[in-house]
Amino acid sequence: MSTNQVDAPVRPAQARSGIRGFADRWPFRRKLNLLVGVPLAVIAVLLTYVFTDLLQQSTSAEDAAQTVRDSAQVARLVDKVEAEHQQAILLSARYESGYSTPSAAAYRAAQDAVNAQVAKVRDTFGDRLPGTEADALRQVEGLSSLRDSVEQAYLPADNIDPAYTNASNDLIDGLGLDRDTDLASTFTGNLLDSLLRADAAHGAFETNVLAATTGDTNALIEFINAVGAYDLYQHQADRFTRFASEGQARQLADVEHTKAQSTISESFAELQIDPTKLESGDQDQIRRAVKDALTDYPAYHDQAAARLTITTSLIGQIADRADAADRAAEQRAVLLLGGALLGFVLWITERRTSAARVIQ
Repeated sequence: MSTNQVDAPVRPAQARSGIRGFADRWPFRRKLNLLVGVPLAVIAVLLTYVFTDLLQQSTSAEDAAQTVRDSAQVARLVDKVEAEHQQAILLSARYESGYSTPSAAAYRAAQDAVNAQVAKVRDTFGDRLPGTEADALRQVEGLSSLRDSVEQAYLPADNIDPAYTNASNDLIDGLGLDRDTDLASTFTGNLLDSLLRADAAHGAFETNVLAATTGDTNALIEFINAVGAYDLYQHQADRFTRFASEGQARQLADVEHTKAQSTISESFAELQIDPTKLESGDQDQIRRAVKDALTDYPAYHDQAAARLTITTSLIGQIADRADAADRAAEQRAVLLLGGALLGFVLWITERRTSAARVIQ
């Protein structure tokens, strides 16, 4: 007798359990959507991250360019503070030379120019003005006590210098250029910071030379300060050269090659011949020294104007460099987005074609 069960009923295949069994019960199109959707979601997340990063780079570069352009107003303020400093020196020297009531008109005009530029800086930065820069502006406005003292009587030059020098340095420090993360990636912060400090140091050098030539009681100290300021200028100019292009380095060096600077350099060279004889002995000598200093003063004014022109031109170039970084970041973002969309369209097209072949 055969053991084959010919008429036995067919047993249904045992259904799979778990996730695999659940997936087996899915329609083909749902599986296809899953295969398409998961990689697409991963790609979308990655692209979103990269695209967002590029947009942040673009925004940072845009902010950096604006900060650079705004700093030109700070450079102008530093220049006007130095001009007021020189007028304070000249007014005080006229008191020392025997004038009982020398005219303070030029000194007051310089003060008005500084006050107007302080307002200009605030207006330019608006709500983007750093707190440290706001403090520096208030320090400039706090020069009123020194201004009153200078207008009333003689003050030695080395009593006048610290207030103006500190005010100028604090205006640059207040910008925090070498600590600004928006400027760090392209070394723009160091480039601009070194430029502003080189400009301020050369301005201080010019003022110290002027003060030393007036026969001031502390003329020797002013000469020593001039030597120190010039060394600082060279240090900052070298620092600028490390980050700047060759053309920009040559342009900054032109500060030393103006006609007005030749006059100042000659005065400085004469001071170096015998620094111990800088201090005039009697009032007649002081009066002659002051007269000579006033005769040479137009050269100091012209040199300051030429130096500011060079500085603001370089600031514009640095801002253009930051603008270029902004445009480059935007272009990368656009190219990435365009490439991603094109790749997505091609991928979807290929998937749909494959799916259609399977269904057929």
